[in-house]
Amino acid sequence: MSCGRVPAAVPGGVPPVRRVTERQRRGADCVHCGVVLTPRTAVDLGRHDYKPDDWVDYHLSWWPRSCRSCHRCRTPHEGGPLMTDGKHAGPPSDKPWNPPPAPPSPDGSGPGR
Repeated sequence: MSCGRVPAAVPGGVPPVRRVTERQRRGADCVHCGVVLTPRTAVDLGRHDYKPDDWVDYHLSWWPRSCRSCHRCRTPHEGGPLMTDGKHAGPPSDKPWNPPPAPPSPDGSGPGR
């Protein structure tokens, strides 16, 4: 899977537990793309707590896992930050951002505003 096809990033790094399959909750499949994981291909994403219902006063835990491809695409220091469409904005740069020059105004008197 290429980074351009990885689903959009979600707050907290993993999808809500209610939106994943039972196999993804168990860590058998990648929590992002659903590919079957093996001990060699899995990346442990750590413990995540969730509230099973709004009316309860306790939390449950789950330990999602990711495939290496999805993990690499979602790690900002390796491939750059993800944009909302799931594609990389590119690797971080130490150069300051300079916006392109403004196009001329319709009457040609100077930069447009």
